[in-house]
Amino acid sequence: MDRKKKLKEVQEKNSLNERFLYLAGTLRDFQPRKSAFRISIVYMVIGLIWILASDRILGWLPIDKKLITSISILKGLFYVFITGTLLYILVLKSIEKIGFVSRLLLDNYEELSSVYEELTASEQELARQIELLKESEEKYRLVSEATNDAIWDEKRGKRYFTERWFEITGYTSDEIEAIGDWMTLIHPEDIGMVREKLEWHKKNRNPYYRCEYRIRHKNGDYRWILSRAVLIFDEHGEIERSAGSHTDITDLKTYQEQLAHLAFRDYLTGLPNRTSLFKNAEQQFKDSPEGRIALMFIDMDNFKYINDTIGHLAGDELILLVGKRLTALIDDSKTVYRIGGDEFIVVINHYEDIAEVENFAKKIVESFGKPFELSNRTINITVSIGIALYPQDGKSIDTLLKCADMAMYEAKTKARGKYAFYHHDMEQKVNERMMIENELRFALERRELYLNYQPQFDMETGKVCCLEALVRWKNEKLGQVSPLKFIRIAEETHLINAIGEWVLENSCRFLKKLHMMGYTYISMSVNVSIIQLMQQDFTGKVMEIIEKTGICPGHLQLEITESVIIESYEIIKDKLEDLMSKGVMIALDDFGKGYSSLSYLSQIPIATLKIDKSFIDSITAGNHNMSLTRMIIAIGRELGLYVVAEGVESQCQLEYLKEYKCHMAQGYYFSEPLPEEEVLEFLSKNNG
Repeated sequence: MDRKKKLKEVQEKNSLNERFLYLAGTLRDFQPRKSAFRISIVYMVIGLIWILASDRILGWLPIDKKLITSISILKGLFYVFITGTLLYILVLKSIEKIGFVSRLLLDNYEELSSVYEELTASEQELARQIELLKESEEKYRLVSEATNDAIWDEKRGKRYFTERWFEITGYTSDEIEAIGDWMTLIHPEDIGMVREKLEWHKKNRNPYYRCEYRIRHKNGDYRWILSRAVLIFDEHGEIERSAGSHTDITDLKTYQEQLAHLAFRDYLTGLPNRTSLFKNAEQQFKDSPEGRIALMFIDMDNFKYINDTIGHLAGDELILLVGKRLTALIDDSKTVYRIGGDEFIVVINHYEDIAEVENFAKKIVESFGKPFELSNRTINITVSIGIALYPQDGKSIDTLLKCADMAMYEAKTKARGKYAFYHHDMEQKVNERMMIENELRFALERRELYLNYQPQFDMETGKVCCLEALVRWKNEKLGQVSPLKFIRIAEETHLINAIGEWVLENSCRFLKKLHMMGYTYISMSVNVSIIQLMQQDFTGKVMEIIEKTGICPGHLQLEITESVIIESYEIIKDKLEDLMSKGVMIALDDFGKGYSSLSYLSQIPIATLKIDKSFIDSITAGNHNMSLTRMIIAIGRELGLYVVAEGVESQCQLEYLKEYKCHMAQGYYFSEPLPEEEVLEFLSKNNG
């Protein structure tokens, strides 16, 4: 019972460790040899006592030997029984102890097996969790590297950063720890905004945070960071924990700045562009509704044709130089814009009086008197300027541009290199111009153009020696349109190329007709636009028409105005020399109207000098102008040129020209421009 009680007590012990301690004590106390020795001693002592005691008792008894023998047998049996019983008890006690320990061991073994299985299962689960953790860490690392983001986690004021964050900032973990608060690295201009955003999120308990700011790199530069986070708030509304990412968006910001630069800056000159003009102007009008602002629309005269001749690369170089020249003229109160092509805008942000605006316009025009030095050539150009004023001419940038554009075209009608202020009457002129342009596009197709010819007379023979072909236009809607109106529009729209080619071919055909009628001494003079001269194949077209109509090149004279030759001499001189070498005559028209120098006159390839009508008109006005005309005739003759007087209208003028030996003359005194039929009649009467 004691063993069972003890076994029960042991099994009821809470700790497996206590059971093992009890079992170890029991096994330590159990000694097999000692137990066997004890049993042997007990057996020997009992046997000895039994033998001595039983023999003495038998000696006391008066019994016979037979009885003694029987008693001895019984005594032996009794001894065997007693010793057997005693041995059974002693051995049983040892066996029970061994059995107790065995059962205890078996129970503990079973429990150990169960614990082992649990430990094995726990170990396997732990291994699985470790593997999952490794996979999770690997995914986290791959995601972090793939997104190029720095991941951070902050709890109770302590923040953990991934390695990418240190790469972005250039600092090490120890250096950040030494700095203390990493937010001190945020740009001073951004830190207030960052803290305000955090406070807003705390106040509204908005868990999704997003902010862009600059953070100082270890090298001193600032990097743009996109910070995103999820915020966890405690019951007091404080941020208990947050986790998120930092993305380096410096390259993106740089690209955005470049896009903004492209959006508001001209790609070629770097000047503010049309978009910038609209943005700045509207803001300026809003800020200063009563301000006095002037807008100047600047257009380079004949740039398109110069560009077509010298090439687009040289044209771009010229635009760049023009932008620099305009920029050099302005101060802080003015802004230069390039709005496209050869068009520039200068905004005078404030002016006191109109004279200030006009003086600056003059300054711009005068600055273009200096030629532009390109990489491989020198270019002379002029500009026309249209001026609109805020607020009287318009209160929006659209209106002001429209008004300045109209004023610019008004300036072009005066002459190149001029400026004009907008006035309300210009709108009617613009509408008229648009109608002329629209109708002119179909003039050739509708056969609305025709030619008149004004005779030029030889001053010695008094006979017609040359005819000047003059184009005329009669439109169904517009009626008879003055050449002063439609020729300039034809040049601006490039329609002059087709019209000029038509004039040249038809006048050469008429000349051929005259030669076949016997007037072989008559030449034909045809006006040529700078736009035509700018064409790469102009010389080829002229020679093709000469060959096609069958006239002699020496009977064709091309008239080019003085201003065109002077302004574009470097561009067109090769073509003029080529034509002269092929026998075609070149005449310098409107001489004296521009600014020719004697050195130019001696260099340019011309055969004829045509004195401008203004000199002829002034012959009777005084001795000074008369002397100038006399000098021009003398210079022309000295240079071996034919001198032609234009616009002769009186006998007095004719006598003067004869006196100073002018070669030829033309004008209404002799004849107005005539159609073909009347030319034939006129020749039959005057040339016989």
